[in-house]
Amino acid sequence: MTFRIANPLWIFVCFVLIQPLNALAFDCSRLQEYSAGEQYTVGTVIESEGQAFECKVGGWCSLGGAYTPGIGWAQADAWNMVGSCVYETTTSAEAPVAAAANNFPITKQQFNQLFPNRLPFYSYDSFRQAAQSFPKFAKVGSAVGRKREVAAALANFQHETGNFRYKREIHRGEYCGNWGAAGCDCKPGRKYFGRGPIQLSWNGNYCAAGRALGVNLLANPDLLAHKPVLAWKSAIWFWMTQSGAGNMSAHAAMVNGRGFGETIRTINGSIECNGGNPGQVTSRVQNYKRILKKLGVKPGNNLRC
Repeated sequence: MTFRIANPLWIFVCFVLIQPLNALAFDCSRLQEYSAGEQYTVGTVIESEGQAFECKVGGWCSLGGAYTPGIGWAQADAWNMVGSCVYETTTSAEAPVAAAANNFPITKQQFNQLFPNRLPFYSYDSFRQAAQSFPKFAKVGSAVGRKREVAAALANFQHETGNFRYKREIHRGEYCGNWGAAGCDCKPGRKYFGRGPIQLSWNGNYCAAGRALGVNLLANPDLLAHKPVLAWKSAIWFWMTQSGAGNMSAHAAMVNGRGFGETIRTINGSIECNGGNPGQVTSRVQNYKRILKKLGVKPGNNLRC
């Protein structure tokens, strides 16, 4: 059976009128991200798709699917949208640092053009503020080399977060291991799945990053999903200092001419490199090339692992 639309213009006008207008800003810094199947009661406020939602029908709020806040076609039956997310960018432990001269390899305009659909959590300003804590990040070598490093970092971060759409790993395992420094044992009730731009995982990494950044991430791993500057810092810390599954840090790989492929080896080489998952490698390489095209630089050699 087919249906005839009597007045398409009328339908269009109605559609426009029911859309939220001038949504209020809402501080999502301390909100949990929505997870289908988790039990939500009336009045619970969560974050989903860069917006804050309040549960209004408890049974439906937990179902997901059509009732998923931000994307489900029946979301309005279960949730009220209360505002568009904003995030605190500084805390007493993250004092703002004066912006350096305009010599950072990527501008805010370029960043926003490259990642138009990112979560507000992953803002350029938070990225720049975090980068100030690492004086050698994208600051070593020629202008071309500096652009390649910032592109390599962002390409990997983009891949890890699904185009900067996720703060937390989708499959949230325990990630509790018996490696790491003394005192880095897992804390009861804590899970060390991926969070933040590089999806920092495992208790050993949370412990080491927390000690380096002056924050107890072992006890409070979800801070990386609530504090944007700290999240970016954890990613850049790993980039600058950790050899991961490789033989050198990603920063060392870029400044010493080892190429983008070596950064993949550092971040996830045990799974993706040497033929492990060529599709994932290709995804990272495509991100890298796309960013460098925006920055006006060629990618160089040794792109794969």
